[in-house]
Amino acid sequence: MYRFDKIVLSFGFAVVLSVLLFAAPTIALPVSGKDFFNLGVTAMQRGDYPDAIDNFTQAIDIDANLGAAYSNRCLAYLQLEIYELAADDCSQALRLNPRSVEAYLNRGLAWYRLGDYQAAKLDYSELLKIKPYDFRAYYNRGLADFALGEYQDAIADYNHSLLQSVPLDRPQLAEIYNDRGLAHLMLKNFPVAISDFDLAIRFNSGDPRGYFNRGCACLYSGNYIMALRDFNQVLALTPNDGQAYFYRGLVRYQIGSQYAAMADLQKAAECFCNQGVTIAYQKTLQLIRQILSSDSAIG
Repeated sequence: MYRFDKIVLSFGFAVVLSVLLFAAPTIALPVSGKDFFNLGVTAMQRGDYPDAIDNFTQAIDIDANLGAAYSNRCLAYLQLEIYELAADDCSQALRLNPRSVEAYLNRGLAWYRLGDYQAAKLDYSELLKIKPYDFRAYYNRGLADFALGEYQDAIADYNHSLLQSVPLDRPQLAEIYNDRGLAHLMLKNFPVAISDFDLAIRFNSGDPRGYFNRGCACLYSGNYIMALRDFNQVLALTPNDGQAYFYRGLVRYQIGSQYAAMADLQKAAECFCNQGVTIAYQKTLQLIRQILSSDSAIG
């Protein structure tokens, strides 16, 4: 689901939450920190994050200098969206190993999710001092730049992420082009933004975000026919996408198709209501009332 008041900002693939998968065979009665650590890794592998946290905590209680236990407990906290504790664990891991790339990467994610974008940027910058060619750090720093409204810096970081030697798969490339396109869109560089969204669609034609973002760029640049085409494609891929109905309704209103526009806006309101997106639902109802009031006044 896209955010209602601005185009979606996606960052799922960039932060690689890498569990240290080198656990020894589990023993029946764990007695050392490493024994509990191995049990924690096994719990992470099966997706039991609370159990993983319990085991990593016992490992730390036995051996407070077991840096890998802090790093892996951080990952479990991130999965459970307990970001303050995740950041604390990454800080402990960095105290034990100041050159831990993954600790900087994951603490940056924790700061980002907490809304501390400046702190996230600092962590990604520190990571790049250690590993200058890590595309994840450039990409994630670009997301933090974007969140701070530093769109030119975001574009520069996305460019760097594309230039690194690590081969990226097609969905990863689509993510980067989508987000670089959003930065261009915020700068009102509509043709450049559309070109980036074209690339995002080329690399992942099954992802509705590329079509949605390109539709917004076309709408803002006054190309209503192309915008209508893209929002139609979003709805073909995700039939219950309230935002796509909402923006298609705006396009149809702009081209004079009032009845079709009202149908789309009513469908958007229905989707938002069913999905519990209260603010979007209320804003859509408000817009419907405004349009009805305007049409009544003209009549």
